[in-house]
Amino acid sequence: MKKITKIFIDPGHGGNDPGANGNGFIEKHLTLEVGLKIRDMLQEEYEDVEVRMSRTNDSFISLDRRSRMAVEWGADGFVSVHFNAASIEASGTETYMHSNSNLPGLRNNLHSSILAALRTQGTVNDRGLKRANFAVLRGTYQSMRTALTESLFLTNQRDAALLRLPGTIDAIVSGHVEGIAKEFNLKKAVVDRDTLQQGDQGVLVRQLQEDLLKVGEKLPNFGADGIFGAETTAAVRSFQQKHGLIVDGIAGPQTLTKLKEVLQKLEKEEIYLNLNSSNREELAQMFETLYNAGKLDSNEHAQKVRLGTLEKDKAIFILAKLIFEEVKPTSQVPQSSHKASWEKATRKGLFNGSNPRESVSREQLSTVLDRAGQLDTLPDKS
Repeated sequence: MKKITKIFIDPGHGGNDPGANGNGFIEKHLTLEVGLKIRDMLQEEYEDVEVRMSRTNDSFISLDRRSRMAVEWGADGFVSVHFNAASIEASGTETYMHSNSNLPGLRNNLHSSILAALRTQGTVNDRGLKRANFAVLRGTYQSMRTALTESLFLTNQRDAALLRLPGTIDAIVSGHVEGIAKEFNLKKAVVDRDTLQQGDQGVLVRQLQEDLLKVGEKLPNFGADGIFGAETTAAVRSFQQKHGLIVDGIAGPQTLTKLKEVLQKLEKEEIYLNLNSSNREELAQMFETLYNAGKLDSNEHAQKVRLGTLEKDKAIFILAKLIFEEVKPTSQVPQSSHKASWEKATRKGLFNGSNPRESVSREQLSTVLDRAGQLDTLPDKS
């Protein structure tokens, strides 16, 4: 049985702990971006490696808990990802191991690989190999090989400018991955993109898992973790059984094609109105009635309802507009500040009591003035 190398990636800071900041960058966001990409690259491009992370979103995880997560999982390697901050003059990359550790290999491999990758982007200061009593290293170094990386200084303008260049983040990621691969002698994976099965790992497996979840299959324990285990096999078998495929738990060409078809159908149902035949015909007749009443300019809406091609957004807009026209502030209720005068004018016969808030035309104004006896008091113009 092949040995699986377990790598624990720890994106520094998170949640209410932003870490370093400078020149528009916040450390917790950068470490998470780099950490997630390290995970994906390791699982997609290398064989027999499993990756877990202390956090996969912007959440706060205590330093002690980060260490315990790695130790309890039985990780072979622990890499804490960071960016630096100090005086504006300080720049470059440095990599740490614990002060009492006698296993410098992971630190050394990471440092040389990250530095080389960064120097493909521009000038980078080598701040060297270092030791420190950092909490996450203190809690892990006795159980596994460990290192903490500080790729660039956010407080330095040159380093920040380098970070803004396209490709710099990916260079940092590839430097981490190369250093880990060297230290643990990881082998590049050969992936058959037409077939995924138990034991496979990586981005393609994660995409398969996400698609299975979208079509209603269950992955209750591990979710879309990028590892094709027993749970994913069971979900694939369930999908195959529902759709009349060979039930073997392997996501081969037929299964992947059917999965794509089901996803496309779901996408269509999300865009268009999805009604049963009875409701579809009832709504079509409603649109025809509105068209015949002059409320709609075209009868195409009824036709689209019958064909199942009327977009939800379009239908909602049309119906909301018509409803609004029926219930919009009409003129049936006078404003409170004018209510007494309106009622008095109605009693006097100046108005007929309806549409108190409608605008008055000149001819209507003439009638009102006549009813008020005002026209007879005015002299005729010669």
